[in-house]
Amino acid sequence: MCNLTTAPGNIVFTYTGFGAAANASATYGVTCTSYLPYTMALDATSGTLLGLSYTVNLASSGGTGTGVEQSYAINGTIPAGQSGTCRSGSSSSS
Repeated sequence: MCNLTTAPGNIVFTYTGFGAAANASATYGVTCTSYLPYTMALDATSGTLLGLSYTVNLASSGGTGTGVEQSYAINGTIPAGQSGTCRSGSSSSS
């Protein structure tokens, strides 16, 4: 049995139109039964926000339970050179 014991925070990108790639991450915690292997996956690994394409992935896709919380990360990237659709000095989306 596994439980998500610390939910992932927001992945917050700081990106400038037509700029360099932006990377961000969020951590989360999983507690699983001792000595039993487990795997994890994301429902979606890419999308578009404010006209910017992004990808997300798990830093690790599984492990072996220890009975205590184990920390993991979700990593995200916005590739370089995208214009986006923000028409003001700054924008946010989730």
